[in-house]
Amino acid sequence: MSCTKAEVDADGTGNKHKFNCAQRVHHNTLESLPLILTWFVCCAVHYPIVASASIGIWVLGRMAYSRGYITGEPAKRNQGAFGYIGSLGLLVGSLLSAYKTYAQ
Repeated sequence: MSCTKAEVDADGTGNKHKFNCAQRVHHNTLESLPLILTWFVCCAVHYPIVASASIGIWVLGRMAYSRGYITGEPAKRNQGAFGYIGSLGLLVGSLLSAYKTYAQ
């Protein structure tokens, strides 16, 4: 359903390019969601507050990333880079939770 380069260039308004960017950012989010939710569930078993805070940071990061990506300007894609802090929190929390579960 995306546009070809010729269609984007012929438009002149940039709306088709922005539509393509919106599709890509949505797909990028859907690709990362299963892993993030798995880490969230694993982390929330023993550290629910850390898991909730981390997923909140990740969601805010994805929102900022989406707003920057949809503009079509590559430099604005880095606006949501702080969302990786949430991902890292979920990863570390899930690893600690797994260790706490199986070390007993």
